[in-house]
Amino acid sequence: MEVGTFPYKWKFLCQNDIDDRAKRTRIAILDLHSGKAPTRIDLQTSDSLTRLLSDPGFNHNPVHSRIFVVEDLSRDVIEALGSQYDIDPLFFRRHILDFLWYNTRDPWTELPNLAHITQEKNYFNIRYMVPKYFQSQESVEAAVEQLGGYNVLRRLEQELSWKVRKLRNIKGSSVGVLRSKTSLWIRKNKPDESGTLAILVVDPTLPEGHPLWGGPRYLEPCPSMHAPVPSPLPSNSHFEAVIHCSLAIPASELALVPDTPHILGTPMLALVAAEWITIVTYITTTLTKIEYELENAQYRDSSTGLTGALDRLHPLRRLMPVYRNMISETMTGILNPAHPLNATIGIEVSPVTKLHGDFNSILDAMDSLQVRTQNIISLATTIISIEENQRAMQMNVNLVRVTYLAVIFVPMAFVSSFFSMTPDLKSIEQTVWIYFAVAIPLTILCVAAADPNRARSVWMTLWSWIRAR
Repeated sequence: MEVGTFPYKWKFLCQNDIDDRAKRTRIAILDLHSGKAPTRIDLQTSDSLTRLLSDPGFNHNPVHSRIFVVEDLSRDVIEALGSQYDIDPLFFRRHILDFLWYNTRDPWTELPNLAHITQEKNYFNIRYMVPKYFQSQESVEAAVEQLGGYNVLRRLEQELSWKVRKLRNIKGSSVGVLRSKTSLWIRKNKPDESGTLAILVVDPTLPEGHPLWGGPRYLEPCPSMHAPVPSPLPSNSHFEAVIHCSLAIPASELALVPDTPHILGTPMLALVAAEWITIVTYITTTLTKIEYELENAQYRDSSTGLTGALDRLHPLRRLMPVYRNMISETMTGILNPAHPLNATIGIEVSPVTKLHGDFNSILDAMDSLQVRTQNIISLATTIISIEENQRAMQMNVNLVRVTYLAVIFVPMAFVSSFFSMTPDLKSIEQTVWIYFAVAIPLTILCVAAADPNRARSVWMTLWSWIRAR
């Protein structure tokens, strides 16, 4: 294997960048014991990883649980771990790629597996979204450039950005949604292997931008006032946050790992669930703002107006089914209660089953938002139709007024032009009254011909007034 990053980037790299990407390594080896404190070994170079895995003193078959937490992926890391533990190459390949759709000529297209094959595999690739707040467009461009430095392929979507300069938003600020992925591989033990070995691959932390609303809250219950103060969740490093949560797995859950190995992935899944809750809250906020604009005429008449509301609604309508599919994949994959590695523990004690219920609640919220989005689109379309009809009615009224003006002045202009054909203007001083005597009745006659009903009403009113006199 020679490629150290996504192959599409290969032609844009110089030799020094290729060598750096091929050797990039950041790994933490966590040994989790149910009866004593966990231990951690950090590796920063591919050479140190190779030496450790080839060291005869390193026990590859511990009786306890062991997790390799890997940030990003590189050629040397894939070769070292893949050859040592006989890992399916698709585990790494599916983690590297990140496409919502494929072109017909894309050679890297990955078609989904059959359902029974999915249930039998021992690895899972979990897709999710991470919202980030950017104060300027320059910050967004810097974030896109930083994503290009990843070995894995990741994208920053701005279709859900709220760029309207009202409602206390900073001019030029926006929210970008980062497509992210985490992957978990669990070793299928052979007869001579007893411990549980897992490899958890996570994405690097994007330095640019800020976590939306300060980042997702730690979903653990609040400790007692008399309990020791727990260490805070690292907010500036996703890699360290995953390690922090993995080291905090209770001893009662570690005792269940031999029967339910997926428990080793529950700390990461809790962080993923927290990100999804933030996404749901952000979409709810966006829809509420759009509804507020639709209810207030001052926003409908602005430069953004109804067209701007629809421009923000259509990406939501397009992307929410994609988000729903990501959540559903997680529920039918690693969180599937019917999976052989999850079926041995009762529903009342299984952390995997509890997280399945949490993701089910998030899925229900996403379904509600999808229906709400479609309803708002229908409302906006109805408002546009009503306002178009109102403008058409106003144009008709204006057209009627122009018609009346034409009916009044055209006869006058005709009579004026007729009498102005004489070159001697003084000769009509005594006959100027004839102009009015002819033009006024002619105008009345034209108005009556243009609108007989209104003329009849005016005549009846005038006749009633004359009789009253």
